[in-house]
Amino acid sequence: MQLARSFWNSFVAQKKTLLWGVLFLVGICILILSRVYLLDKSIFFQNDIGRDYSVLEDWWRTGKPPLLGPQTNFIPFNHSPVYFYILYPFFVFLDGSPTATAWAAVFYYGLGISAAVFFALSADKQKSLVPIAFFLLVAVGHPQLVISGRYVWNPTFVPLLTFLSLLALHWAIETKRKQSFVWAGLFLGAAAGFNLSVLPLICAVLIAVFCLYRVYILRLCTGIAVGMGALYAPIVAFELRHEWQISRRMLASLGSSTQTGDWFSQATVANIRSIWEYISGTWAIEADIFIACLAVGLYLLARSSERFKYLFWWLIVGSALVFFICIPLKLEFYYFLPLVAALFFAIAVALPRKIQIVLVLLLIGSWGRAWWQGKYISKPLRSASAVYACGAMVCEQLKEPTAVAVTASFHAYHAGPEFQYVLKRSGCQITSVFDSTSTTRTLVVFADQTNFSFPKDSFEEVRAFAPTTTDSIIQCPEGITAHVLRR
Repeated sequence: MQLARSFWNSFVAQKKTLLWGVLFLVGICILILSRVYLLDKSIFFQNDIGRDYSVLEDWWRTGKPPLLGPQTNFIPFNHSPVYFYILYPFFVFLDGSPTATAWAAVFYYGLGISAAVFFALSADKQKSLVPIAFFLLVAVGHPQLVISGRYVWNPTFVPLLTFLSLLALHWAIETKRKQSFVWAGLFLGAAAGFNLSVLPLICAVLIAVFCLYRVYILRLCTGIAVGMGALYAPIVAFELRHEWQISRRMLASLGSSTQTGDWFSQATVANIRSIWEYISGTWAIEADIFIACLAVGLYLLARSSERFKYLFWWLIVGSALVFFICIPLKLEFYYFLPLVAALFFAIAVALPRKIQIVLVLLLIGSWGRAWWQGKYISKPLRSASAVYACGAMVCEQLKEPTAVAVTASFHAYHAGPEFQYVLKRSGCQITSVFDSTSTTRTLVVFADQTNFSFPKDSFEEVRAFAPTTTDSIIQCPEGITAHVLRR
């Protein structure tokens, strides 16, 4: 009888393992579909993605990897160039396709989630499969993760690394294995390498660990330091080679910064609600239902005998939220991407199962509607192929080095990194508008979905180059016009 019971338990366990495996395989397939379905027709190829492609193109042409990553938008500081390093193989393999970075992102997300599933199954940690499944649902459906997965930039990888860190922290608490705290720190430090928006969450995790698991705080700090140190090592090398250029630039900017910590004067109910809607990925009545479910769940946890076991996760979420909204900087919504991962991880491991089921149904309905309405696959103002074609048309006419600027109806920036990239790709030699030593006599101003007339519509970059006449105007596809100016 005992042998039969043992055989039956083993059979059931194998069936559960197989079921989980199939579930995650289907989930990964849906994840891939959510990132690349009709991407070539819906990607809005501009700004940050153009900057990344321009850097990758320079690397491919010169053979020299960049030592600096993307620059922050609030201080003159660069993130880790590891971001470019992980994109480069896909850029080369797909020959500079506008979808290359999206394929890179979905590959690393799939790899991270698959590795977590494999480890959970092999180490007999099937309880950890619930938060992994929850994160997979978030990756497939949460509007901000879908958008950042289809339009890739350096914050794209922060939710994945944050999730892996919290998962390692969960295993560390469940098993009391000291090395798991180090792994949690490594992933958090790596996330900070991709984007500094994770720093408030790091502070929240350190506070929670110090309050409830103080004996492991040193290992966690060691992991964070090693993770950040490894990713920022190329920048340290750049600083040593260039006499601490970035550090001097940062110090010089401290007294002239225009960023203000004006949160408390702006902390209206509408602002707080918009932040919550962004984090939860729900709107209007759905956001209210979400809050109500959380309130009920936390009330039930407060009455539970195991409330202190779950307090840890909500202490992280609550502290991180306070830090995020109180940092003395103008808030950008992508700062909250780490909090998105932390919130849904806490929901997965620290709420009653019935509340979790209600929230999952709510989220599937809310997030699924966005897909059903085609919000992620709508046609952009102009396609990536039009930008590529315009670059080829301009380079066919120009046979000398040129500077580049852009004026557009949908943003106020004039650097035009996407046009710099397509010109480089088409064989043009690009120089800077602000390079006073350059002998370049040509400036190409791309008018993107707008009109431009020289000198009537001149802006800073045009005035800095100081052209004297319009040499020619090239009509490109889909509302793009290239104005060739000479001095």
